[in-house]
Amino acid sequence: MKNQIRKTFRGALVFCSIALATHHAVRAQAPQKMSYQAVVRDASSNLISNQSVGVQISVLQGSVMGTPVYVETHTAATNANGLVSLEVGSGSVVAGTFATIDWSTGAYYLKTETDPTGGTNYTIVGTTQLLSVPYALYSETSGNPTPGPQGPAGPAGPAGSGTEVNCSTSFNNNYVIRGTGSGNWECTNDMVITSTGRVGINATSPSSSHDLTLGTGGLLVNGSTSNSNFAGSLRIGSTSSTTYDLQVDGQTYITNGLRVGTTTSPPSNGILASGDIRSTGRFIQGSSTSGTGTAIVRTSSGELRPTSSTIRVKDNVANLSFNKDKLLSLRPVTYNLKPALGGDFEVGLIAEEVEKQVPELVVYGPERQWIGDTGIPAKDEEGNEILDWSNMVPYSVHYDRLAVYLLEIVKEQEARIQKLEALLAKPQVTEEKAEN
Repeated sequence: MKNQIRKTFRGALVFCSIALATHHAVRAQAPQKMSYQAVVRDASSNLISNQSVGVQISVLQGSVMGTPVYVETHTAATNANGLVSLEVGSGSVVAGTFATIDWSTGAYYLKTETDPTGGTNYTIVGTTQLLSVPYALYSETSGNPTPGPQGPAGPAGPAGSGTEVNCSTSFNNNYVIRGTGSGNWECTNDMVITSTGRVGINATSPSSSHDLTLGTGGLLVNGSTSNSNFAGSLRIGSTSSTTYDLQVDGQTYITNGLRVGTTTSPPSNGILASGDIRSTGRFIQGSSTSGTGTAIVRTSSGELRPTSSTIRVKDNVANLSFNKDKLLSLRPVTYNLKPALGGDFEVGLIAEEVEKQVPELVVYGPERQWIGDTGIPAKDEEGNEILDWSNMVPYSVHYDRLAVYLLEIVKEQEARIQKLEALLAKPQVTEEKAEN
């Protein structure tokens, strides 16, 4: 600012809405904050109006130079009159806890430090004693740490119908909690609690290696009346809360196929889904020492299909035409994958170089964000790659198409060889006739 800020606070400290608690307020829980207002002026007593200011609030104990028991910061805007309004106790905490201030332990002072530019270079400082205002908070604890005398005992409630089991006895064994069964006096062993803490529901012999054993009735949580349903959220392997219907923190083993969103039976040991199957990682085929396979292509709609060469799937069939010199100018290279991708030795082409010569051999994809020089695409909070579909860039090479281009070159070279061989054969015939 053009004018140098004075070290003293020229603002008017106006403690609004910090009135003493009324009889009604004392009965209710006091909010753990209090209102604070001040008029901010510069060194020339000019109002700082309609401007963002930075404010640091400190509650000092004992004196104006006392120990700060609570410190917080605010960024607020003044109004046309230079007035800034804050709520002490709701700012960004620097130190201490406002709700734990013991207002009964003597005098407290409120220290304010202000940066008229909205930052943290505090140049306006002021300190004032808190008198009776914040002690509405103190009234919440009544100011008397000694509890009053115990009141008379109330009337005894009705006797409960349960049975107390003394689990500390030496003869403690399995205990059975019986239900009423189908008749008024028919009892069944609905729940069994063993001496080792295992629980069986509709199972008279709970598993010794599991905490809970269920019978054939299944498990139902806030669902329908069907015994085969599980409705609600289930998390296995962790005590943390989750927003997913099912989360397993560990490996999952499914013995006979998985179906998602459909009632149709999945293939044996396979997956059947009514919607898309997406992955934030890679699909990796298991290793095999022998066997045959079919190449897979990805359609424009994202579907994976086996490569097919039948005329039934093709339109606009025409002879291949291309610039042979540009194709032959491509640079075959050897390289190693990035260490994070395994570091394997490979041979191939560079997609960006191929684009300059034969762009029809390039596989384009949305521009990705990368994690440094690791070769690993960056992902968002949900684990999906961060993609810019508005900018399609070279990503790979159609190596399968390259063989077709080379076939056309080989055919051309073969035709030239045959033509040269024919030319070489003609002088031979002429020389034979001359000798005869």
